[in-house]
Amino acid sequence: MISYKQLTAKTMPPEKKRTASKCVIGHYLLRPVSNIISIPLIEWGVNPTPVTMVSGVFPILAFFAFLLFPDDFGFWFGWLSIVVWNVLDGVDGNIARYCGKTSPQGGVWDATVGWLAMVVFYSGMGLVAFYHVGNSAIDECVPSYYYLLMGDSAAMCWIFPRLVMHKTINTVSKEAAHDVQDRGDYGFAKLLFFNVTSINGGAAVLFAVCYLLHLTSLCMLFYFIVSMAVACGSLYKLLK
Repeated sequence: MISYKQLTAKTMPPEKKRTASKCVIGHYLLRPVSNIISIPLIEWGVNPTPVTMVSGVFPILAFFAFLLFPDDFGFWFGWLSIVVWNVLDGVDGNIARYCGKTSPQGGVWDATVGWLAMVVFYSGMGLVAFYHVGNSAIDECVPSYYYLLMGDSAAMCWIFPRLVMHKTINTVSKEAAHDVQDRGDYGFAKLLFFNVTSINGGAAVLFAVCYLLHLTSLCMLFYFIVSMAVACGSLYKLLK
């Protein structure tokens, strides 16, 4: 059987580790789980794209959990579904790299499911904030349905610049999008910001903590402002 060390040596070369390790929770907590699941699937000859397709079911389950169950069950089922997607997102990549089965079509599937998860995460945050409005000063000033708009707007703010980026790469050059894509020169502040906003780690943890503390509306407001700022900054770099 493939050893854990053999798997990581082949699927996490130094250059990939340099970028992947910047997402602290995703790399150090979720990635080991992905690696353990990957080993038997590789041994059984499972292809990566079917794993990606299966992973896409979980953001859909998360969306309906957030939408239809405005209680603890709905939140935790939806939140855990996002975590499962995160884990499987590492599994399909491991299989593809270890077995040499990377393909353009597989990349399309992976990006599609990842963007779906991002949309569900922020839309779901808006739904949870809408259902669990508290008694803080913010909640007294902000109509509850605004949180639905904030969630959908935050989702759009993360997706729209990516569409512009890919159009820039295809019609101008890959170098023209370098400032938006590059993670190589992250300082501490930028690294902290990246981890707080990454749905592969920090954002999901902060979302859960805010739910436990009954601060989901504040969480939504924070990510709405951050998402708007990131979208404006990214678009400025791409269009200047």
